Amino acid sequence: MKYDIILTRRNFIPLLTAPLIGAALFFLYICIIERLPSGSGDCVFHLATHMYCPGCGGTRAVKLLLTGHPLLSLRAHPAVLFTAAPLLYYYMKCWIRFLQNRRAVLQGNGVRITIRLYFLFVTLAVILLFFILRNILLVSFDIDLLKGLAI
Repeated sequence: MKYDIILTRRNFIPLLTAPLIGAALFFLYICIIERLPSGSGDCVFHLATHMYCPGCGGTRAVKLLLTGHPLLSLRAHPAVLFTAAPLLYYYMKCWIRFLQNRRAVLQGNGVRITIRLYFLFVTLAVILLFFILRNILLVSFDIDLLKGLAI
């Protein structure tokens, strides 16, 4: 399954700056979370069932990845690492295509960039499998993968 992006003068600035804006917003979010009292940002699913939801650990995983701890990030939530690698690849691909064809983009002709969407299905499978495995380990063997991974 493929998806084509046409890099044109109208969309190249938002497309190429969106990850930078996203990273800035994430750091702002982390700064706000660290100032909240303990327990105010807990997952409602975890509080109700004492199990982890499919997204639990995602924020920790992103923070650990951005601070240079990829193995701990993988432990917190593997989908973050499985998503970050293809996103970084396609982001760099967009920049390279823009720099190679900057004149065509700025004149309005545009440049086609093909994105393969199979990584989205792999990421969804990783989220589902990790959700099941993490809760089996938690409920059956009392192994908490998020224990000790502070945000």
